[in-house]
Amino acid sequence: MSTRFQAILIVFFLMLSNLFANEPETISFWHVGTNDDILMYRRMAVRFEQETGIHVIVTPLGWNNFEQKYLTALAAQMPPDIGSTNTAGPYEYGRVAGVVDLAKEFPEDFDALQSEIFPALWPQYTFDGKTFGIPHQVTTLLLFYRKDIFAKLGLEPPATWSEMISIVEALERENYQFGYYWTRDDAWAMDTWSFPFDARRYTADGLQTMWNTPAFIHGAQFAMRLWNLHNMPLDKSAKPVELFVLDEKEKALLQPMFIDGAWRYMEIMTKAPHLREQWGIAPPPAADNGKTRLVAGGTALVIFRLSQHKTAAMKWARFIMSPEMQLESLRDYMFNRGDRNELYTSPSRRMFELYDLPIDSNTTHAVITTLKRIGTTPKVAGELQADRILDKTLKQIRGEILPFLHQRAAVFNLSQWDYKRALAAGRYPQEKRLLHAFADSVTAAKLTAAKPEADAELARAREEFEKYYRHLLSNIEQRERAFDIMDWAKASALLLSLLFILAVAHKRAARQAWRSYLYLAPAVVLLVVFLFIPTIVSIYLSFTNYNPIMPLANADWVGLKNYASILRSAELWQSLGRSLYYAVLLIPIQLIIGVILAVGLDQALKPDRLFKFAFFSPLVTSLVSVALIWTALYLGTVYGWINALLLKLGLIRDPISFLQDQNTFLNCVIALSIWHGLAFVILINLAGLQNIPQQIYEAAKIDGANAMQQFFKITLPALRPQILFLVIVGTIGAIQVFEQIYLLGGTAQEGGPKFGPADGGMTMVPLIFRKGFEDFRMGEASAVAYILFAVISALSFLNWKFMTREN
Repeated sequence: MSTRFQAILIVFFLMLSNLFANEPETISFWHVGTNDDILMYRRMAVRFEQETGIHVIVTPLGWNNFEQKYLTALAAQMPPDIGSTNTAGPYEYGRVAGVVDLAKEFPEDFDALQSEIFPALWPQYTFDGKTFGIPHQVTTLLLFYRKDIFAKLGLEPPATWSEMISIVEALERENYQFGYYWTRDDAWAMDTWSFPFDARRYTADGLQTMWNTPAFIHGAQFAMRLWNLHNMPLDKSAKPVELFVLDEKEKALLQPMFIDGAWRYMEIMTKAPHLREQWGIAPPPAADNGKTRLVAGGTALVIFRLSQHKTAAMKWARFIMSPEMQLESLRDYMFNRGDRNELYTSPSRRMFELYDLPIDSNTTHAVITTLKRIGTTPKVAGELQADRILDKTLKQIRGEILPFLHQRAAVFNLSQWDYKRALAAGRYPQEKRLLHAFADSVTAAKLTAAKPEADAELARAREEFEKYYRHLLSNIEQRERAFDIMDWAKASALLLSLLFILAVAHKRAARQAWRSYLYLAPAVVLLVVFLFIPTIVSIYLSFTNYNPIMPLANADWVGLKNYASILRSAELWQSLGRSLYYAVLLIPIQLIIGVILAVGLDQALKPDRLFKFAFFSPLVTSLVSVALIWTALYLGTVYGWINALLLKLGLIRDPISFLQDQNTFLNCVIALSIWHGLAFVILINLAGLQNIPQQIYEAAKIDGANAMQQFFKITLPALRPQILFLVIVGTIGAIQVFEQIYLLGGTAQEGGPKFGPADGGMTMVPLIFRKGFEDFRMGEASAVAYILFAVISALSFLNWKFMTREN
């Protein structure tokens, strides 16, 4: 029997070893894109495995949360082998050794890729002389125009900025619109306007901004006039294609020319087949001096340092970026996705040289010309933070120009649209000069004022890199093996558990109650794992410079520096001020309305079921759905529900940009929050009303008390416990507000600032999110979190003392 058993074991292990021997090498590829992209890459992966024997697992990531997914994977030291990310990803991950330097790790493959891809795309993926990303998918701007309307007006697509302005004014005179969408008001794209005048956002050494130079200001002034003084939808969520394909019956909304991403090409083809010969595309115009530089968005491929299959990952990158596969990608994008088809602007120069593309020659020429006009620059330390300041400044410039425009239009008793038409027709030349002078002066003043803060961010980031990160990059593997705070916390928890078990075993009374301890064990384990250890670690992190992309052992102790830096920063006090403003408006209004409606419902108003359904429906409606509805309400065009009503009633002449104005954004969030949280307030107060004895009201009536006296003398005092509870809970919730701001802010900005224009919704929790998940400064994020904890504790205590004090 033993011999037979041994034979079975030997056969089993031989089969097992053979199974693992035949298992193909497997790599994981995370891609930021659509489901159609994932299906395309999975088809490519099948062919790749047939050719190389390497199996590829393709995992989808969404544009709205891919940064958090990568951050989590890197923090856990379990990233994929290769992934696609946005244009900022290679720098963010590369500067802290999260991804490999491609030129150093794969010199031959890197040279081959450089020979195949448009050379101007590479600099944006370099930092400190190292290249961390491969241009993967390119998004750039194209000019779309209606040939039929241009022919009727005797116009040609503009080749220069001056020609573009002339055409915009010609369209305005005929009551048409003009549109500029992607990259408008975006800091990272401002080099488009400054490059023709030999200026960039940052100096070549990355130590200073160039925002106060005459050249940069000149380019920015042109952009501000174009974006803010002409008739175009201010709301970037407007639908350009729908406006582009309208017929002449809706002339005031028709947009015969607009500039947007290349993805609009196939959208027009799909939605307006009847206009197939009536529209065309062209490269965006160059400056009057003939110089031009277009920006490039899209994705880059990065190979992660912790990958165990770097060579296989590079083979996969070479495969999908080969001219043949790029042509396959173009065909898939343009013809295999139904109504989601879009024009694919490949970064592969060799693809355009080797193949005849399945698109007309004019489109091919426009795409190639546009790709050749792209220019990028190497990343600089602190660019993300400085760009955010420039983003905020551009929104502030618009926030001053638009009210002035409205004011000047009111002087002539005109709507803004009629005022712009009059200026385009040359009726008020002095007024036009006044408007341009005001816009130019505001632009120059705001950019000059923003420079010191941005320069300080650049200096801080450079110092941080030199002090904490550069020396780590050479010995990162040794630091990874070091014992970190998480290991100490887990070891301490294990040691305390063993000591507790020994203590129980030592005492006879405790041994007899072992079943009780066993029942308590799951709750204790959950508390230790999900509360005590994270709390200890987060407190420790608040005293370090921890970057979550790097191993936790690399976090250097900085003492109280994070707290001192945060307490000195203006953004903390601005965020705290917005949080308090939000709470002060939200809680009283919600309480007053909630008490009144609860009293009404307690009186069994008819039809009571209808009222209860109307008031309680927000309680069971997801916040995402609510945000979508309120976004439609607030839309800053004639299609917005509130604007449509106000225009119909004649109360306004021009649509109000609710979500694009930093002065109104937070108020819009408060209105949404009042409505969404009202049901909870009603429910709590209604429960309190049910506990008030009716005999008290009957006695009050006998004594001659009217309804108002009963409300203020009986109802409100009796509801004091409920009101105390709602004030404390409401204060905590209001100070911690995040989702509403994120949902409305993200919708308003379409991938730009997530918390409203010019950070108009940047309260305390969004500040924590920004510090931790956008700037990767977890130490500062933890410090803000504990400052927030102190603020909430103090406010809750003050509320409790105020509400429970004796009369």
